[in-house]
Order: sequence, then C-alpha cells, then structure tokens
Amino acid sequence: MKSAIALINPYPRIDAVFSPLAEELNLTVKKYSGIRPMADDLNSKVLPVKELALVMVTGTSEENDPGQYRKNMSLLAQLAKHSKLKDMPVLFLGYKGCAELSSSCAERGAEYLDLPVKKSVLVEKIRNLIDGTGRGYKNKRGFESTPITTERKAAAESERRLATVMFADISGFTAMSEKMDPEDVTRVMNGVFHRMETVIKEHGGHIDKFIGDCVMVLFGVPKAIENAPLQAVNTAIEMRNALYSFNRDNNLAIPLDIHIGMNTGPVVSGHVGGSDKKDYTVMGDAVNLASRIEGASVKGQILVGPDTYRATQGEFEYKALAPVTLKGKADPVPVYEVLSVKEAAARRRKPAERTDVGPERMIYSEMVGRDEELNELRHAVTGLIKGKGGIVNVIGEAGIGKSRLMSELKADPAMKQVAILEGQAISMGRNLSFHPIIDLLKHWAGILEDDSEQDAFAKLEKAVRAVHPAEADEIIPFVGTLMGMKLSGKYAERVKGIEGEALEKLIFKNIRELLIKGSEIRPMIIRIEDLHWADSSGLRRNTAYSS
Repeated sequence: MKSAIALINPYPRIDAVFSPLAEELNLTVKKYSGIRPMADDLNSKVLPVKELALVMVTGTSEENDPGQYRKNMSLLAQLAKHSKLKDMPVLFLGYKGCAELSSSCAERGAEYLDLPVKKSVLVEKIRNLIDGTGRGYKNKRGFESTPITTERKAAAESERRLATVMFADISGFTAMSEKMDPEDVTRVMNGVFHRMETVIKEHGGHIDKFIGDCVMVLFGVPKAIENAPLQAVNTAIEMRNALYSFNRDNNLAIPLDIHIGMNTGPVVSGHVGGSDKKDYTVMGDAVNLASRIEGASVKGQILVGPDTYRATQGEFEYKALAPVTLKGKADPVPVYEVLSVKEAAARRRKPAERTDVGPERMIYSEMVGRDEELNELRHAVTGLIKGKGGIVNVIGEAGIGKSRLMSELKADPAMKQVAILEGQAISMGRNLSFHPIIDLLKHWAGILEDDSEQDAFAKLEKAVRAVHPAEADEIIPFVGTLMGMKLSGKYAERVKGIEGEALEKLIFKNIRELLIKGSEIRPMIIRIEDLHWADSSGLRRNTAYSS
C-alpha cells in the first residue's frame, strides 16, 4: 500500500505542485486544516500511522502574517509532543519566508524549504526525509528505499535546534609549562577549568568538550534555556573576569589570558561516534563559524557573530569590527567585540511601555490546551480576594508557555481587584543576595535602570509613604539599605552601627511590614519569575514573606 503525506494548512497554490509530485513519488496526499483533524484520522485509523511517511506544513513569516505564524509554530510544537507523531519527520514550506522563520522551524525540529522551490529540490528533500523514517516507499519504477539501519540510528535520533556555541581558548599554558613543574602546571590548569566550569553551569551552559586548553560550550542545547545568546555573552564576560581574578589570587609569574568567539544559529544535535563509543555534540555551520570567530580573536577579546549581536545588542556595549575573511566562507563575516565588562540582566520595559500581556512581547494567538492550569490559577486568585492566601508553583521547560499562562491570568477581569508585585531572578542571581526581592521592589516603586540615585530614592520614598505613611521613616532606611541605596540624614542615622544578622532581621521585619500593610489596602500577588536562579537567602525570604 502506498505511503501517505499529511499536508497541513495547504498553501492555495500548492495543489499545482503536489498533484504531479505525489504521482511521481507514488504517494497519496491527505490535506488537513490543522493537527486535530489529522489526529482524528489517525485515531480512527482512516489514516493508519504505519502508512504516514511525512507531515508537511505550509506557512509564512511572523512579519508577513503574525497570527498565522504563531498558529504554525504552536502546531509544530504540538507535532513534536504528539504520542503518535513525535518521531515523524516534518517539512515546513515557507512562502515569503526569512532566516528567522527557518530558525524557528529548526528550534521545533522541522526541516525548512522556501517557496517557490524547484520541483527537483522538493522531490529530493521529501525522498531524504521519508528514507530516514525507516518505512521505505516505492517509486514509480518499483525500487524500495532502504529502511533505517543500526549505523544510521544516531542520525535519525538527532534534532535541529537553535543554539549559541562558544569557544574559549586560554592562552599562556605553553609558556608556563616551560618554567614550572608539570605537577604545578596541572594544578593551575585544574584550578582554572574548575572556575570556568562553575561560571558556565551558573548560566545554564553545557560543556561540550575540552580541546587542549580550549573549551567548547553550548547554550540552548541539550537543554533549552531562556535567552541563550544573552547567557552566553554573560558567561564570556564572567569567565574573563574569573580568569583575571585567578591570576591575582595565585600570583602567577606568567599571567594567563583568554580569548573567546561565539555564534548563534541552527545546529544538529545528537550522539555521534562509532559503534563502541558515542558522545553528545552539535554540528553545523553555526558551530564552524563560532570556531572561526574564536580563531580571529586576540588575547582578552570576546567576539560574537552577527546573529548573537542582533540578539544582544540592546544589553551590551559593542564595537563593530571590520568584517573578517574566515576559512570556508566566500564573503567576509561581520564580527563585533564585546566592550562590556559586567554581566547584563534581562531588561524590563519602562512602565509606560508595558502591556496587558506582559513586558516581554505582544501575544496575538489564542492559547489552547491550558484551560486546566489557567482555571487553577484563577481559583487561587478568587481565594485571595476572599482572604485566603497560598503559594502556586508554575514549573516547566523553557519555552513551554509559562509566561504566556501568566499573561492570560493577568488579562482576567478578577485581576483588577488585586495588586501584582513582580520580580525576576537571573542566572547570576545565585551570587547576588536577595536579587528577586530587590527587583520586585524596584518594579513596584517604578525605578528604572537609567534613574539617578536621587531619582531612585525619591521614587522609593514616595511609594513607601503612599502605602504606610505612619511607619515610613522606619521602613525606608532598611528597604533602601537592602536595595543598595546611599542614605543620608535621619535615614543614615537610623541604620548607623547596625550590622550582620541584626541588620538582616530589621530589613526582613520592615519589608514584611510594608507588604502586610499593602495587602490590607488591596489583595496582593507576589510573582517571582525564574525562581530556580535565586540565591538561598532569597528563597528563604520569599517563603517567609508568603507566609
């Protein structure tokens, strides 16, 4: 029996292509308006899974049609999770597409082709994808494709992902080896790599391999993380700072240095190797380009490729360098040097720019499949309004829709009856005591990143007096101390001589007093995002405040 192709959201002009194409490949084409009708056919065996060889989706870019784009990206995500379809090859045909559309498809495990496309190219792509499924198909001449073999299993298990790849090369070990005992050199190398490893893990990076005195690091694979390019640049900055600190701490006669290159783009990830040994790694042009960019850097430099720069240009200071000619590239590649010496946190928009669906982005498509979770959150809000507090944990992989779920809750009419205080932990927050609480207080008081010290303190003072005027003079100095503000006059006198545990207790007491008073005025929701990044002191305090 013929194998079948399921075509979802067929492009109006695609029929002219598929009629002769299906005949040539000896395949039937089933057309569906979405994944649900196709799932119904699979469940009723109108379309037996064993006959389905490929799923194809047509669509366009976000710029061309935002609504359809979001619908299609949701569809690809559903295909990847569907129990009967998660191992099925998916081909996305994009009309009026762009590089971003290709990357979005790669992130969700789909192959991509731009329309219009030559018939021969499309035929070859379909044949390759079907051949990889192991089911085989018979063309018009009756030749059957080769089923998947043990040798090709690793390739079939690989997946396309969008990742940021970093190469960091530590220089100076060779010169050190000539003047130091081998055991001492080994001790120094282990100490350096231990510090590097700690920094990388704190930012969600994955060490792919050590290559001599160079380390290859992945962000976004094998585990998805929020804002991988930002985390990669943060890691590079902290690695450089950590190495220079190591030089000082160990009084090295020959200081070590580091130069780093990185790039963002689609990669193919999976286990690669022979029959006896396979290791997880990534391959692709993005990896090669990152390696070449690292090779073009000099001591102390952090260089990034064009896609990493585009994703992080608003967070760091960069210097555009002359495009460099790299091996394997026909045209010179734009590279940018990171001038920032401190890490950057994800920035919030100014209050005037905030929307009902959250500060990060506008959301247009309808949310599906989260009614149960949303109703549970609504129930918790209703209980809060009636005087019953509680704690709700929203847990899930990066990109699964946690922020979207919260944005839907914020749009609920009942939320007009409550006050929302929002804070965010960041990956480097494990080294920053109380960071989520400080972020929450800044957000509540309307303090912006570019506010002067005077303006920031004035906003805090105004916010506290509006909530608890009777105790403002007691609360302000301790909250200001927590937030690292410079105090003067009566406020400085109040905290003078108070240190250590006594100071921490008074800070805790006054923040708690402020929150209790605020909740008496209006029921209050405290939302901390990315809580897993918070330091232990912050976690203890968050629990205490919520109780």
